[in-house]
Amino acid sequence: MQFTFSSIKDLYLSFLDNGYEIMPVNEFIKGPKDGKQLILRHDVDRFPNQSLRMAELENKIGILSTYYFRTRKHTFIPGIIQKISEMGHEIGYHYENL
Repeated sequence: MQFTFSSIKDLYLSFLDNGYEIMPVNEFIKGPKDGKQLILRHDVDRFPNQSLRMAELENKIGILSTYYFRTRKHTFIPGIIQKISEMGHEIGYHYENL
């Protein structure tokens, strides 16, 4: 399967068409819900601009997800994090235990 923005959009729409509720991590943690659920999260290890594009795509089709950012200089870009947050997506810290 190709992982392009177009194919990901098709995948998301397929889940929605088949009765899944797509939600960020915290929404799931709040409590059980009836029906089918898909918890959507992204680890932003590299390419924060691509994560912004993904968040915009998700926003356009009306779904929210969680984005976990690392504190690495090339990944932790406050302006991008702010834009993703302003769309309603959750932001979390992607940590590593060494």
